[in-house]
Amino acid sequence: MTGSNEPTFIPLAPEEKKSGPPQRSLLVEVGQEASLWHEPGADGDAYATISIDGHTENYPIRSAQFRRWIGHKFFKEKGTVAGNQAFEDAIKTLEGEAIFDGEEHPVFTRIGSLNGKNYIDVGDDKWQVIEVSAEGWNVVEHPSIKFRRPAGMRALPLPDMTGSINDLRPFLNVEESDFPLIVTILVAFLLPQGPYPIPVLIGEAGTAKSTTADVLMRLVDPRKAPRRSQPREERDLVVMARNSWCLGFDNLSGLPEWLSDSFCRLSTGGGFSTRRLHTDADEMIFEAQRPIILNGISDLATRHDLASRSIVFNLPVIPDDMRRSEREFWAEFEIAYPLILGALYEAASTALRNVKDVVLEKAPRLADFAQWAVAAEPSFPWPAGTFLDLYEKNRSDVGESSLDADIIGQTVREIAQEGVWKGTASELLEAVCSKTSESLQRSRLFPKTASALSNRVRRVATTLRVSGIDVEFGRIGKDRKRIISIRQSRPAR
Repeated sequence: MTGSNEPTFIPLAPEEKKSGPPQRSLLVEVGQEASLWHEPGADGDAYATISIDGHTENYPIRSAQFRRWIGHKFFKEKGTVAGNQAFEDAIKTLEGEAIFDGEEHPVFTRIGSLNGKNYIDVGDDKWQVIEVSAEGWNVVEHPSIKFRRPAGMRALPLPDMTGSINDLRPFLNVEESDFPLIVTILVAFLLPQGPYPIPVLIGEAGTAKSTTADVLMRLVDPRKAPRRSQPREERDLVVMARNSWCLGFDNLSGLPEWLSDSFCRLSTGGGFSTRRLHTDADEMIFEAQRPIILNGISDLATRHDLASRSIVFNLPVIPDDMRRSEREFWAEFEIAYPLILGALYEAASTALRNVKDVVLEKAPRLADFAQWAVAAEPSFPWPAGTFLDLYEKNRSDVGESSLDADIIGQTVREIAQEGVWKGTASELLEAVCSKTSESLQRSRLFPKTASALSNRVRRVATTLRVSGIDVEFGRIGKDRKRIISIRQSRPAR
């Protein structure tokens, strides 16, 4: 019978009964053959850079790829298979070593920058990258920059420097006047930092919306499943954005407010906070900018924040005698693919060379994008100034469409056309109500209070300004009464 003061004996784990070091220590030794490091930030992941067949690859230490590598090396070197618990203990040890003792490196997905140069991960088995600088572009076999490879990433072909941007024209079903805009968007998507315009492809059935979007995706960030459906919640969108460079959403019929706002934050930069898993309390902070491509039959950029970031392309119907089979289309694209990439990378290099000298007389929304676009223009076969002219017209058209879909925007535009208007938010609500039907006023979308109306007008102010209507908020008098001023600054288009 055991007394209460007698020591308790705990049997050793099976692996520790054997002679020699325990398996977990041997696994750690194998793992230390890799270069261990971590991402910046308190919640940065731990990574390992491993050498395979004369090149290096980067993997999160907790990833399946690193586990397979360390398990394979352990078997080759020790002649036995590691137990599950030893494996888990070793992974935790290596993770701690990477975070607390390893170097810190930024890690990128598909597009990145280091020491003033931009890089594109080719995505091939050799882990080659394209280095783009002001002097040109070239293929680098042993890069210093750290890229990660999420599941589903496909490889780009190596670019051909003999190509022309006109090699892309047969594969985009857009109006001739829209071609410079869509090309410039592609070059902007090669930048590691935005803001990024959101191309919205609109057209009826048979206008090759999805195929056109697929072409854009293949040129920037080819993936196994480029066409995605609408995410159900913000966490789904965060996961997509973390594991892709460019997000493509196919055949959308409309956007809920939360998703429209989330697209805006991804386009121009913003933070997202969500749990790592539905079952735990750990918060994952994701802060980034990502290119986004949308397509659908009806207008998608109806909310003003999204409209101000969008470039909308209305795709023409393809005549029956001009249609090509999918097999024929993609076979021809594969031939032109390297040529198109070479032309895009040359344009990106041109932009890097010129961007510091570009001064815009009037900076539009997404001014950084516009400056980059103008800097790239000398590499294209169209006259200088073409981009700004087309961009201004597209922004104006998108703004008009956005206003047409918003009863408050329509009514404020009507008030401005009658002359300069000044008054309080309450007086503006009376003026708006006098111009709208009772049925519209009963709608849940109609602002019922002066405060709600003021917020709606602030939201639409940027779009109104593009349409030539200035809205200003200020105070007057000794009592500092809040006043809204509305006036038409230039004739309607």
